[in-house]
Amino acid sequence: MTLLRALRRRWWLIALIAAVSAIGAYEFSSRKPKEYRATSSLLFVDSQLDQALFGKQVIAPSSDPSREAATNLALLGLSTVALRVANQLHIPRGRVVTDVAVGSDATSDVVSVTATDVSPGIAAKIANAYVQQYISFRQQTDRNQLTDATALVQSQLAAIPASRQNTSTYQNLLNESRQLQLLASLQTGNAESVLTALPPKSPFSPVPSHDALIGLILGLLVAGALVIVLERADRRIKTPTEVEDLYGVPLIGTVPESRALRFAQTDGAHHEQEAFRMMYAQLRYFDVDRDIRRVMITSADLGEGKSTVALNLARAAAWTGDKRALVIEADLRRPSLTEMIGVESVAGLAELLSHSQDLVS
Repeated sequence: MTLLRALRRRWWLIALIAAVSAIGAYEFSSRKPKEYRATSSLLFVDSQLDQALFGKQVIAPSSDPSREAATNLALLGLSTVALRVANQLHIPRGRVVTDVAVGSDATSDVVSVTATDVSPGIAAKIANAYVQQYISFRQQTDRNQLTDATALVQSQLAAIPASRQNTSTYQNLLNESRQLQLLASLQTGNAESVLTALPPKSPFSPVPSHDALIGLILGLLVAGALVIVLERADRRIKTPTEVEDLYGVPLIGTVPESRALRFAQTDGAHHEQEAFRMMYAQLRYFDVDRDIRRVMITSADLGEGKSTVALNLARAAAWTGDKRALVIEADLRRPSLTEMIGVESVAGLAELLSHSQDLVS
């Protein structure tokens, strides 16, 4: 409850900091360069051309699908692919590496290639070129493997003398060489493009409204922390409840801060005096078994309203009509009651205490 009262009391500070933070974040975000994001996708698939064409597996498949997927992703992130894209588009390789992000779903063979750039057209070109160059890279790699295998078979054929070229061994090797050559020409790289990136129409970032919301939230958090610090550093009493908690005594009443209380000349001239009438009633019934006849008004410092409270409390007592009220001003340094009630200064408490003047004179 104390924290809520503190936040409610300093709401203007919280609102100011939150507003400044939100506006600042919006302005800062608006001045940032716009970035555009384009995405293309490719599908990893085993075409199994060797089985389709020859009824047998010429290239041994991977026995671990998850490992094969991880290998494909690693190949997709190779700097060789980025270099090929940079050469195709005539841009720095570092720009391609910085702009491109590769993502995949663990349950899918589809991989997305996302390019982010200050130009929407360049972003789309980089994403599409990356997919194309990866497929080309895989095709070339697989063809090189088949070419090496073909060269090995050719060397074996060359080692067979002419007299034995009509044997089944020679014919099998010759048939295998032809199969390898055909398979090399049909390689797809086990990947194909399934989504072509288009130039985005709107920027991906910045989003000023989103940044302003984040700035507003951060501003509220900072303002709340600042209010807590200020409340801990502020030792002033701010609420009546704090008075009771601090001194361990009940609170009789409160009075409004008003100049009318100090200079009112007649009873009931101002509605502020109703607070003193309530205070007088509280004093009368504070202890029903005791008749309170004397009340001393004091304060910790000058100018805190001792004379004002004493005068108006006496007026409230006299207003009830059942008792007479006597106000004794014991402030010997700065008396002010005569000024407040509008009478000329007469003999006071100092003269009575020094016996220089009698009370009845």
